[in-house]
Amino acid sequence: LFTAVVIEIEPLGYRPIDFKFSVDTSAALQLFMGNTLYKDRRVFLRELVQNAVDACNLRKLKEPGYSPAIRLAFNADISQITVSDNGIGMSRQWIEKYFLNIGLSFYQSAEIANINRDQNLQFSFISRFGIGFLSSFLVADKIIVTTRKAGSDGLVITISRVDDYFDVRVVEEAIPVGTEVTVHLKDSQISYCRSMEYLGYLKTNVRFLSMPVTFVDENARTSILGQEPMDYSEEALYGTKCVARLNYHKSRGYLLLRALENYQYIYDLDTAQGGISVFQDGIFIDQVQHLLPDSAAAYITGRINLVGDEKCELSMDRNHLYWSKDQLAATRHSVMMGVVTLVNDLLAKTEERSLPDNVRSNLHRKLAAFFDFNDVDDAIYDSLNADIRQRVQEKFRLFVRANRFQFDLARHRNSNADSSHGYIHDWQQRVINRFIHKRTAAGPKQQAN
Repeated sequence: LFTAVVIEIEPLGYRPIDFKFSVDTSAALQLFMGNTLYKDRRVFLRELVQNAVDACNLRKLKEPGYSPAIRLAFNADISQITVSDNGIGMSRQWIEKYFLNIGLSFYQSAEIANINRDQNLQFSFISRFGIGFLSSFLVADKIIVTTRKAGSDGLVITISRVDDYFDVRVVEEAIPVGTEVTVHLKDSQISYCRSMEYLGYLKTNVRFLSMPVTFVDENARTSILGQEPMDYSEEALYGTKCVARLNYHKSRGYLLLRALENYQYIYDLDTAQGGISVFQDGIFIDQVQHLLPDSAAAYITGRINLVGDEKCELSMDRNHLYWSKDQLAATRHSVMMGVVTLVNDLLAKTEERSLPDNVRSNLHRKLAAFFDFNDVDDAIYDSLNADIRQRVQEKFRLFVRANRFQFDLARHRNSNADSSHGYIHDWQQRVINRFIHKRTAAGPKQQAN
């Protein structure tokens, strides 16, 4: 080996200049904690609850018999909001490595991957970007964090400015393991903040969490949030209710269709709005229409809670989902099979009581409109009620007839026309073949005449 390397390379006609991007830390922090990223000032409560849920799940990994507890409380004059949990807590090293590093989340690190190797104990963690805590400064004048991790000293961190040093003190007395975040509201926000408004917000956003959240208002009245059933079992409205469970490996999803009825029979579909509400790990993300067929969205609502590897990528403010192509295709197919179940169930219920012919025809027409023949594969087609299936087939037959130049394969025996139209499912091919057979058979007869 050479004992020394002599650099004898000189640039010809090139003079290097060292340029690189730099970030204005203050401006970046203002972006992460401002209205530009978060449109709703109440979002900080969701973010703090998410952090508490992750901390509890992490402690549950290490202590199987542990029982999680999350509490959110207002003080008497609504100037302070405190979110506390008995989760894993934070040590000084953890605070330095993760809490103070904006954009770095412990729950997306290699460290958590090593902890979470046991397939029987795996948990899905919510936090991803490591910036959610900053949303508290949408309303906060000061934030005090009290935390202790097992085997470490307790710490009290007072944050008055995100772009300045924090006041950190060691807690001399013994405090329980976990974390407490107290948000001191700005004077301009106190009149805006009302516990009931936040209660309604949280009821929507954390209703399907796997662990309870205790909510205490300024009058010390207590509500328990989370752990609601997803299967619409709480629906106790008039009319007939049909519920379909979606086909997921780990996640859960349900569709709901209601019908109007009188004392004699079901006579129409009940209208609905909202589409499908999508949650991840029990936290509300977005309400979407595109998973349902257009004609079904006026009558069907749904809920989906994605967990584990079935979750989607999220926008930075966690209010929008980014579906991969495969995820979107699988979810849409699962939803369509759920729509089939709803339709079949409703029609089975109509058979229990006889319907007038005009009512039956109108109901079947509306239900058949849920199924565009472009989206009906063989699994959907074979599972459908016979009458609805016949109606879908007839629509496709009329389409083939109106566009016969695309399907008249008899004139193109040596071409690839049989694959050019894109209708590849067996039931579609049968319709096309019958149409071609009739036209081919009619040709010689017309010539003879």
